[in-house]
Amino acid sequence: MKLFASCLLLLTGLLSNASVASMAPGQPEIQAGNSPFSLSRTRVEFARGLEAFNEGDYERAIGLWQPLAEGGDPEAQYGLGLVYSGVNSGKVNGTRSFQWFMKAAAQNHVQSQYIIGQAYEQGAGVDKDMEEALAWYQRAAQQGFAQAQFHLGTLYLQGPADLRDAELGVAWYRKAAENDYIPAQNALGAMYSAGQHVTEDQAEAARWFLKAAQQGDATGQYNLANQYIYGRGVEHDYDKAAHWVRLAANQGHVKAQHYMGIMYDIGRGVEQDYRKAVGWYRKAAAQGYASAQVNLGTLYAQGLGVPRDIVLAYMWFDLAARHGKDTAVSNRDEVREQMSRNEVREAKKLAKFWIDKRKHLLQ
Repeated sequence: MKLFASCLLLLTGLLSNASVASMAPGQPEIQAGNSPFSLSRTRVEFARGLEAFNEGDYERAIGLWQPLAEGGDPEAQYGLGLVYSGVNSGKVNGTRSFQWFMKAAAQNHVQSQYIIGQAYEQGAGVDKDMEEALAWYQRAAQQGFAQAQFHLGTLYLQGPADLRDAELGVAWYRKAAENDYIPAQNALGAMYSAGQHVTEDQAEAARWFLKAAQQGDATGQYNLANQYIYGRGVEHDYDKAAHWVRLAANQGHVKAQHYMGIMYDIGRGVEQDYRKAVGWYRKAAAQGYASAQVNLGTLYAQGLGVPRDIVLAYMWFDLAARHGKDTAVSNRDEVREQMSRNEVREAKKLAKFWIDKRKHLLQ
């Protein structure tokens, strides 16, 4: 069962209310639902199962969690759902996974409710049913689970036509964003910036991008930098733009790396430096970003920041041209007029080598 592998929470989060430290001597033994175990005993056994799960000993985890789950422990039920969903364990049993998640969800276990919503939406381990998906997302969302709030908002905004409700979608995005859920913060910022589903408000866009950026999110940092570059909702400020672009670029954000190259290339927000421009263009170009490949090729063709090298210039223009960049095609043709047949042959060989190497790295 390929169930929900992209968005399952880490099992370590399950111990938030079940840490060993909470089991102080003398703590009263409160019965956990219909479980035959005391609360203390239940938490100890669950913790041992979690340890086994994290060590990859799934049979032991099942052995420790099964009695707890059968006794009604929702976290153990959730754990078994994860094991049988095949997350890391390889023990794929879609029916059994769904059954355990459902048992936990019926007890208001919020992560399980969210997963059941995904199961119905994707038709994973159960017949696809968008109304059921919506109902389970709502249960999790109403408990304040930010991922469910965001997913619910997305269904209302982008789901089947008969479910769409822009007002509800924006409202759930806002709840998720207020819960510091970064994708919702970026989504709200983008909506306010574009005037999509809401009245355009660049200051509000900048406010939400800032919240995401302050959490260290590269997309939020890049989006906020753009607000400063164009003076949208904030004062036009290249220095602040450079600050946020650099933070995003250092995290590998390809557009930020490219823009960092532009800033050094033309001296905006930073001191002009062709060598540093080459460095940042190269980082973005290595990720296959065509605009950076064009700019890097241009610096090689002009000998700015690097020794002039028309073979490498042709190579970068050729790579960008394969992405359909018109400027790359014209630049490549212009450089070709200055090259010998052997140089053109070498440049094409380098481009092919680069493409093959990148394919290998991405496999």
